[in-house]
Amino acid sequence: MSTRRSITIDGLSHLTAIPVATRIGPLLVSSVIAPFNPGTRDVPEQLEEQYANIFRHVGLMLEAAGGDWSHVAKMEFWTPTADRGALD
Repeated sequence: MSTRRSITIDGLSHLTAIPVATRIGPLLVSSVIAPFNPGTRDVPEQLEEQYANIFRHVGLMLEAAGGDWSHVAKMEFWTPTADRGALD
């Protein structure tokens, strides 16, 4: 059986004991990645800044788990509008 390892990163945490991600063997699974400004629970008004925060958090998560962007198979985004221009 593979060992489970909780992943924590600077600048993003939950209000509960749930880690931002968990690695089991080669699989890394995250919980919801909020667009908070690092170290706060503030969400920027601009979508571009929110997406930048999300990608920053995910990049740090991948690094902490021993991976990088080449290891990402899928990311799902829930956007507040149908305008995906900022994400694309």
